[in-house]
Amino acid sequence: MEQHEMTRAEIDVIAFLTANPEMNTAHKIVEYRMIAKSHVSKAVESLLLRGLLTREKEPNDRRCMHLILTESCTGIVREIEAK
Repeated sequence: MEQHEMTRAEIDVIAFLTANPEMNTAHKIVEYRMIAKSHVSKAVESLLLRGLLTREKEPNDRRCMHLILTESCTGIVREIEAK
């Protein structure tokens, strides 16, 4: 966390999306990781600004946004998996 200047919630979001790519919405992260919605929201916004995450709208439901890790996140993912 300190090396990349990331919060625990940001690491949790990355770890969850890495382990569960099919459950790639903020709602699923809140539901399964039991993290407060506000923490997930802040973490997602921060990861988006850093270019570590992108969002794609659900074609059938424009309210639903799918979260996808970018190639820039690969090094961080490897470090998370190693621990």
